[in-house]
Amino acid sequence: MENKNSLLMAHLVCGYPTDEYAYSSAKALIEGGAKILEVQMPFSDPSADGVAIENACAKVLARGYKTADCFAFIKKLHTEYPEVEIFLMCYASLVFTPGIENFVNLAKSAGQRSWQVSNVNDSSCES
Repeated sequence: MENKNSLLMAHLVCGYPTDEYAYSSAKALIEGGAKILEVQMPFSDPSADGVAIENACAKVLARGYKTADCFAFIKKLHTEYPEVEIFLMCYASLVFTPGIENFVNLAKSAGQRSWQVSNVNDSSCES
């Protein structure tokens, strides 16, 4: 019997191990039933994550992956699967570096509606 109150959420690191493989993985997760897809933006020091995520991020960044690449990935997914909630996971410096308003506008233009920002502390919010 299907539980209509349950949702499957899946996670992947944007661009890992390649852009094509990450996109194929995302499609498979969605077509396999994921209604929420958490896409992690690669970061150079993902201290809140374990070794597997740290290694994945390092490999993606070694290819020269940029924030814009992740937004392009999300936009492509959002265009093909508009019914799937894409939940962006990123670190505070990726938001603060271009400016919060600019980052939010870039995210919104990619179809992003929700995100989790890690490593925000009191000193990050000071002006």
